[in-house]
Amino acid sequence: MIKITNAKLTASVNDVRVVANLALPVRTSFKLAKTIKALEAAIVPYRETYEKLTEQHIEKDADGKRIEVSPGQFKLTDPRAFDLDVRELLDLEVEIDADTISLSELDGQILTPNVLMNLDWLITE
Repeated sequence: MIKITNAKLTASVNDVRVVANLALPVRTSFKLAKTIKALEAAIVPYRETYEKLTEQHIEKDADGKRIEVSPGQFKLTDPRAFDLDVRELLDLEVEIDADTISLSELDGQILTPNVLMNLDWLITE
């Protein structure tokens, strides 16, 4: 089990898929497939909670409809409180059922520094 914050979780999902699309040894590919499934499962409660927070903080008119300030942008009742709630959500730790992967297991594949930084919880030296 690996503990990471929701912030790291949300930042890592796409990068894990990038690495999983590389030609890698079977054992490494299996570890990455397992990790992707665990990430997908862990991100569901995050998304549900984020949506709930959004709904709580969006200002509504007398009919209960969201007040839209521009296409796809809604007025918040208290933007600072929303930011604090989202920061708290992002700072929460979750456990991911995954095994770390060493650089040697990547079989010489080249990864960008951004991918390596986002996956510092998964890829070790």
